[in-house]
Amino acid sequence: PNLCGLVFRGYGLSKIILGVEGLTVYRENRAAVQDVSFCLEAGTDMAIIGPNGAGKSTLIQAILGILPRKTGSINILGHALNQKGYFPAPVRDAIAFLTPATLTIRSRFFYKRQGRK
Repeated sequence: PNLCGLVFRGYGLSKIILGVEGLTVYRENRAAVQDVSFCLEAGTDMAIIGPNGAGKSTLIQAILGILPRKTGSINILGHALNQKGYFPAPVRDAIAFLTPATLTIRSRFFYKRQGRK
């Protein structure tokens, strides 16, 4: 079944910002990521954890289109990504990349405005 579709249609309260379904990625002749499915809802946090060699970096690289996927689908903000990982313009316009330096500056600004040091 459509995992993210069930969450979205079943509750109607949350917006799925990232949906991965049945993702399989090979490195050389070995499946590094096999049949992974998950949904990330707006306003939630998610961590990808596992031992070395478990496929964490491979998963992220496949979502970003850096590595090709063998099977599966990836949807970001309701837009399906093609096999090369191309982000349509509405998705690119809605995504912000925050580096640790940006977060540090933002945190300092926030705490100063709140009267904290």
